[in-house]
Amino acid sequence: MPKDVGGAEEEKERLGRYPLQILAQEDTLKALEQKDFASQVTLAAILARLNMTLSALRDAITDAANPKDLKDLYDELAKLTTPISIHDSSTGAALTVSLEIGHRSFVEVWMKTSAAATFKVYGSTDNSNWRECDEIPFTGAGELNNGYWNGYKYVRVSISDANNNEIEITAS
Repeated sequence: MPKDVGGAEEEKERLGRYPLQILAQEDTLKALEQKDFASQVTLAAILARLNMTLSALRDAITDAANPKDLKDLYDELAKLTTPISIHDSSTGAALTVSLEIGHRSFVEVWMKTSAAATFKVYGSTDNSNWRECDEIPFTGAGELNNGYWNGYKYVRVSISDANNNEIEITAS
């Protein structure tokens, strides 16, 4: 069998046709070229679908009226993970403290009173309709810190007793 194209032409002239080995190699090359073309077409279709999917994802995250970039998204994520807190106190009066905790799932409530009292912990999804989640009675002056796994967007702690009271709510 010839080793080069020139040799293949000489064999064709001598035999009146190309040797079978050369024809088989040409068929194999054509099949590989077609397969490569088919792979490129398939890959192009996949990439086009991926581009459309990524474009749809980008459009879902942002909107044309209020476009956002990656920094905006990181800022929003930081809001979800940064601990927040609020503290308030009263002298001889009832006290209510509320905190919008967003999607933070762990809440700690620190309570302090100067006399017997009952603190109540509430949760709300809309800051209007409150559900009582816990009641913490004190038989005298004291302080206590309770932790809660939470699914509410808002947390409120109240004490109706007119004592010297303090409440702190933290969420993380």
